[in-house]
Amino acid sequence: MDFLGILKIKALNNSSIIFSGKTQKSLEFSAHSTTSLPIFNSEVIKIGRGKNCDIRIENPSVSLHHATIWSIQFDPTTSPIVYINDNSRNGTVCNTENMFKGETRILTDGDHLEIKTAAFISFEAIPLVFISSPHEQIVTKLKDWQITNTKIGSGSFGSVYVAKFTKRKSPPFAVKIIPKRQTGKFEYDDIHFREVHLLSKASHPNIIKVYEAIADENSIYIFQDLICGGDLFSYLVHENYLRAIPEKETIFIVFQLMKALQFLHKSLHIVHRDLKLDNILMQLPLPKSKIFICDFGIAKLMTQTRTNTCVGTIEYSAPEVFKCDLRGKAVTPYSFKCDAWSLGIITHILLSGISPFYSQSKESILRASREGILNFNKKQFLKVSKPAKGFISALLKVNASDRLDIDGCFEHEWIKNNRPKLESFYREKISH
Repeated sequence: MDFLGILKIKALNNSSIIFSGKTQKSLEFSAHSTTSLPIFNSEVIKIGRGKNCDIRIENPSVSLHHATIWSIQFDPTTSPIVYINDNSRNGTVCNTENMFKGETRILTDGDHLEIKTAAFISFEAIPLVFISSPHEQIVTKLKDWQITNTKIGSGSFGSVYVAKFTKRKSPPFAVKIIPKRQTGKFEYDDIHFREVHLLSKASHPNIIKVYEAIADENSIYIFQDLICGGDLFSYLVHENYLRAIPEKETIFIVFQLMKALQFLHKSLHIVHRDLKLDNILMQLPLPKSKIFICDFGIAKLMTQTRTNTCVGTIEYSAPEVFKCDLRGKAVTPYSFKCDAWSLGIITHILLSGISPFYSQSKESILRASREGILNFNKKQFLKVSKPAKGFISALLKVNASDRLDIDGCFEHEWIKNNRPKLESFYREKISH
């Protein structure tokens, strides 16, 4: 792991602090003494009074899980960003400002934190790693928005940066900057304006919220919520492979996705068509995090009952989507159940760490998905329950007419038998 900087921690009053994280030996120190803790890329540091915290602070004013500090790096071309999230009852002070419970902020070099009456923490970053250190710089102003030089990530569409809203004090936002296609003259990119149009209708706790789109002669700027926990693919990556996560954690993620898809399919008549790990964002890089579906660039408002465009990511796409004719259109028009197939692929990966039909070539993936043969005899499925495997099988039916739709997912025994607990969890942590 890459070394990003240090946290200097001073115990206050009658506190005692114990380090028990993964990257350092267990260490205890007491009031008025100061020590340093290294912070590494992709590391998650939990702070609190609880025994499972990496920085354990013995003081009655500290919550069991008081705060979390972590870093996210989208790819090797972007700098890591360090975040802090407050999860306490008594509060955390960041640079003399009180954070509210659930708030997330970006930490930059020189920032200091205070856990009231218990500990003082300062953050020192490596200047070569943090391009925006010591503070973010405003590089562009558009209407009521300021765009900083802190880059979150990039892709074929363009890049994403941290943005600020100037009309009121608020958490940071994200802005997706998409260069306009040039065909002799600049033209609006209808695909991305369609994404904004669709998302402007989608007010749901598990769907990323878009606030405004602005175009100038060069680019389109889409301002949306900044989701700080990284994507689900990055959450699963361990060294050079994807790790499986426990079934209790998986079912919470799947249930949230089901809630979002039910809203899209039934209330808005929108099919996503590119549901995958990369397009699912996490509020925090921790188990039972709230998740958000994003990237609606190829989503479609279903004014008719079916569509026939061959689009999406082949590894996650239903067999009928890429069964194309000579014109590049699907031979058999498809509908909302293509998202159900993608949900099945995601569930399979979460529970096992492996993609059911993945291969080195697109042709092999297409062939395997059209055969639809699942192998639950692999060692990765030894601890997975029969209902969970049945849920995957019901979603990965080659014939779409045999496949569960989103309402059918809620009636499957894996969900139905656990639904009271799932609904309680959803009300408590997700729906607000």
